[in-house]
Amino acid sequence: MKIKEQSLFPEYAIERLNLRKDKFIITERILEKGDFGQIRKIINLYGKPWIKKFVTDYGVKKLSLKSLNFYLTIFRIKNKDGILKEKRKNTLWKF
Repeated sequence: MKIKEQSLFPEYAIERLNLRKDKFIITERILEKGDFGQIRKIINLYGKPWIKKFVTDYGVKKLSLKSLNFYLTIFRIKNKDGILKEKRKNTLWKF
């Protein structure tokens, strides 16, 4: 799979992104801003188990609340309520 969408990675040179070395950045951006075709390609490239692990381990920090909720539902992740509670706790305004 070649990365063609410069709009998903405005601060990176597309030709310098490595699919293996930069897979966290690529996965985060495509899960957050990609269309269904791009999401399907990234799941086929990295595998569903790795994407599920990314969502459960890094989703709280890397994905928006709406995106996180969507992927937790789609992948039928068991601890959905606990993960969402942690995300809400981390995104509250702190005065």
